[in-house]
Amino acid sequence: FVEVDNPLDYHTFVWGDRLRTASCFKQMMSGDFAATMLLLDWPKTDQINQQDWDNTFYALCDAATETGKKAIVLASMADCMPKRIIDECQKRGIAPMIGLDTCLKSLHHSYRCAQAFNGASSSPIEVSIPVSNKTQTKKTLTEFDGKQLLAKYGVSIPKGELVSSVEGALRAVEKLNYPVTVKVSSEVLVHKSDLGGVRVNIKDAEMLKLAVSELLQIGPSLLVEEMVEGAIAELIIGADFDPVFGKYLIIGGGGVLVELLSDSVPLLLPVERNNVLEALSELKLYPILEGYRGHSAGDIDAVI
Repeated sequence: FVEVDNPLDYHTFVWGDRLRTASCFKQMMSGDFAATMLLLDWPKTDQINQQDWDNTFYALCDAATETGKKAIVLASMADCMPKRIIDECQKRGIAPMIGLDTCLKSLHHSYRCAQAFNGASSSPIEVSIPVSNKTQTKKTLTEFDGKQLLAKYGVSIPKGELVSSVEGALRAVEKLNYPVTVKVSSEVLVHKSDLGGVRVNIKDAEMLKLAVSELLQIGPSLLVEEMVEGAIAELIIGADFDPVFGKYLIIGGGGVLVELLSDSVPLLLPVERNNVLEALSELKLYPILEGYRGHSAGDIDAVI
């Protein structure tokens, strides 16, 4: 006799008995669960000495087939699950997982994926992304072209014009307000600041002439635009299509340190406003958006 303190820990009286173990697993899997996970570590021995573990694994397979429920096999370490078992899992539609921490994180992400795919009560935020086509060549837009595209979808952008000469810059700035910025405009030079291709806080015509003259040595086309002052923080927002998961959104800390900080959160589309807010709150710079140490807070609603 055994005392049933933990119904999730079946007793070893049935260990190695495929039929009786399958019956036990079947009863457990008959509940209303999304999936049933079996923690099973194979010993580091020859296959002939792993028969009892194999029988336990196949008992789970039998129970999953009979109940039509999803199953997961988890080994605590990589060398505790033979490759042949991983191959067998893939044939039978069972998820093989290595490492408890990795497995639990995967389950968490699966749950969030399901939330994104199933939708919820409030209106989702959808982004139109063309499905990736391997035969198409991706094109890098200039900053000016990218901003014009954003403006088309209602995103506020600074006023600016493309110029190719000092005279053109002087004419353009007549329609703008100082201070202005001048940047090299090119599809090739993505990180303009790396090459000194940016001038900021230009307050008058003389400063403008000098900046334009210098930057024309780097590239033939320049973007002159009004300078955004008093910014709280810089964010990077991107969207793309993954052949497995579909459309996704990336939100992160932006600026010249974007690659160095690696501060970003992915979101499967469509998303709701609360999902975006949750993602923002996970960023390292979120305290800055809230108003760090007495500084002004950012417009988080506008970001969302």
